[in-house]
Amino acid sequence: MVTALLVDDDRDLARLLGEYLGPHDVTVVHVEDGQAGLDALDGATAHAELAELEIGHGDVAAARRYALDAAREAKAEARPVLAARALRIAASALHTTGETEEACARLREAIALLEREAAPEREAAPEREAALGDPTELAHCLALLGWMLGYVLGRNEEGIALGRRALEVASRVDAPSFQARLCGRLGANLLRAGEWDAQLGTNLRDLGLSILAGDVSGVVRAHINLGNCYTNRGLLGLARAHTEEALRLSRAHGAAIPALIADNNLGLIACDEGRLDDAEAHARASLALAHARGLEGSAESWATLARVARARGDEASTREALERLREAAHEAERPLVARVEAPSLAPDDAAKRLANELARGIEDPYDRAATELALALALRRADRPDDAREQAAIDALRSLGADPALERRRLR
Repeated sequence: MVTALLVDDDRDLARLLGEYLGPHDVTVVHVEDGQAGLDALDGATAHAELAELEIGHGDVAAARRYALDAAREAKAEARPVLAARALRIAASALHTTGETEEACARLREAIALLEREAAPEREAAPEREAALGDPTELAHCLALLGWMLGYVLGRNEEGIALGRRALEVASRVDAPSFQARLCGRLGANLLRAGEWDAQLGTNLRDLGLSILAGDVSGVVRAHINLGNCYTNRGLLGLARAHTEEALRLSRAHGAAIPALIADNNLGLIACDEGRLDDAEAHARASLALAHARGLEGSAESWATLARVARARGDEASTREALERLREAAHEAERPLVARVEAPSLAPDDAAKRLANELARGIEDPYDRAATELALALALRRADRPDDAREQAAIDALRSLGADPALERRRLR
């Protein structure tokens, strides 16, 4: 028997829902206002639900506060699944404010709570297995940790392994929307690994599962990720169509964070297409959404503004955008910063900057090839052409499915 809490002042609706859901083993508990709803929940559950709501509304600070309260209360009550869920929500909030390493620590704590591999009670009471973990929550945590490690922090081998393990765990759950969400996370890691065909297939699967489940947030996520897939390939019309649909749905449903990402990505696409006014408008819209929620804003938006300003010959705005790009970039975006800066530097300085970045090591095959091409172009500007390096970079980009001509335009 499942118990559902309905908070609504319409008593007739509550009665009808109770009559409809009763035969399906769902008991409806009806209250008429929000405070009564919170009173009907225990403290840890209420705080976890509030954290989920605040994440959806874009109030990251409130989400973090509620989630950590829920985790502390649930652990004190020996409720590992609820504690893990709260820690996962807290990790999402921490990552959004740039504290990704701390977010990963919270996710590892959540996974440890759910796995209980060495718990003595597992051997003593096998029938209590369900109380020791939850495949849905475990898969959520594994996928989110894998995405943060691989896509954000550049530790992609570990990230992909965790993402694939999440899908394995999720195979026990008949829930299309849930499996779609895991596909979205894994697709981002496959992008970083240079497995673009696998990424495209995973994101198409994400879109199909999300449509099947009627999950609007999943459909938005899949459209954003497919836009990235087609942008990487230089198929800008397809990229724009998917990303515009993501932005339309995000605005229609009040989803601030996906709207922020979609605006950022549309700025990149418009810049690639030479539509400088549109590129600036989308980048600034994304940054404004981030600022309204106390967030830093995407480094990619500042990269777009730097490219736009440089194309217009506005040196002061280019310098300002590059400075903000350096401030906003996380570790995995170091190569992007070096490439966007290079055309504004003297040729020898640009070559040195790019060579140093390559010497530090770049795991992402696309970032590595694009940075090699940027170095070859800087050397050519310095009258020290390296034809072999340039051709090797072009061949590497083509092997991934990227468009070398588009990459050259991005490096102007």
